[in-house]
Amino acid sequence: GEQERRLIAGAVVVAELRMAVQTELGFSCSGGVAQNKMLAKLGCGLHKPNQQTVVLPEAVGHLLRDLPLERLPGLGGGLGQQIKE
Repeated sequence: GEQERRLIAGAVVVAELRMAVQTELGFSCSGGVAQNKMLAKLGCGLHKPNQQTVVLPEAVGHLLRDLPLERLPGLGGGLGQQIKE
C-alpha cells in the first residue's frame, strides 16, 4: 500500500545519505526508517554498526513487545523508573 511505498522511498533516501556521509566524511553510520521518529530510532539501534533497518507496520508489535522500557525515548531516567515501580 501507500505506507509501504513511503517506507521504501525513505529507505532509498537514507541509504543515499549514509553513502554520502561515508564518501564525503569518511564516517559510517546506521539508519532507521519507520512510520514515525521513535520507531525509526529504535530500528536504527537494532543493527549497528553501519547497517540500515526498515521497521514495517506489521513488525511494530514484535519490536515493542520485548523492548526494555528504558529504550523508549524519555523513559530512560527517573520517569521510566517511576513507571516501572
